[in-house]
Amino acid sequence: MGNAVGRTQLNIIANPSVHPDTGTPLGFTVPVTGWDVGDARKRFIDANAPGNHCRVSDDDPALSSDENKLASCGNSDITSVATDGVTPVLMRLKTGLAGEGCFEIMSNAPPAQGRISAGVVKTKTVDSLEQAFSFYFPPDEFVDSADTRTVDVEFTYTPVVAGKRANTTRFRDTLTLVRRRLHRCLQR
Repeated sequence: MGNAVGRTQLNIIANPSVHPDTGTPLGFTVPVTGWDVGDARKRFIDANAPGNHCRVSDDDPALSSDENKLASCGNSDITSVATDGVTPVLMRLKTGLAGEGCFEIMSNAPPAQGRISAGVVKTKTVDSLEQAFSFYFPPDEFVDSADTRTVDVEFTYTPVVAGKRANTTRFRDTLTLVRRRLHRCLQR
């Protein structure tokens, strides 16, 4: 398929049918899908990347919903984000089969963990792959006394094969939330 594989699920199903002319059992069917969320270095993508942001345009601060733009915007991966409530992080799932992507915050302890713009989304065909997109927004405030804390996000993909939902695969990744600090520039 040409994309990096996050996890591959083989679902071998016995096929009780026989060939109509020979009566020979048809054996098994194997719906196969490979999928990823970028690759190991691009699970969380900077949606404000200079020169390649995920906004509607340079003049419009709204986040784009155009799947063609979301498939290619954001050219730097990130491992942490400031807790400012406004810095978006793009999450992108790519696969070879149509289906459903799910993005879910799995951390459940207070303080606030942030929010995801769309938890469950259907894939869209972009550049010969099926892709799903969502944004993570960090919480407005850090609240506790530590300098950093983590949030766990689960990426889930369920292919639709012959109109039926196939086996769901999932994995988790961690994003570090960083206390926002106000810096003062001093001139000498």
